[in-house]
Amino acid sequence: MTTSPNPLALPVPASLAELREAVNAIDRDIAMALARRAFYVREAVRFKRELDDPETLARRASIIAKAVATAEPLGAPAAVVTAVYEAMLTEFRVLQGEVQRGG
Repeated sequence: MTTSPNPLALPVPASLAELREAVNAIDRDIAMALARRAFYVREAVRFKRELDDPETLARRASIIAKAVATAEPLGAPAAVVTAVYEAMLTEFRVLQGEVQRGG
């Protein structure tokens, strides 16, 4: 049996149970990162006049490009990173709109 490429030098799980524990820990980290990002997204409304200004739209493309450039060499598929960031940024934009409207 072969293992996947491991550019992060992660410990290789000895069992499916260990693998699931590792994935669960990553899921907790992702949830915490999303909560931190949500805090700052809400705060950003104080500084933005419009949600769809050209600077914001250009920044969206830049955020995705940087994420792909960071994650792909570490073994994350560019398509997955792009899809996750597209969805995340879309939903955080909705959140900003709700905050802007006082919701």
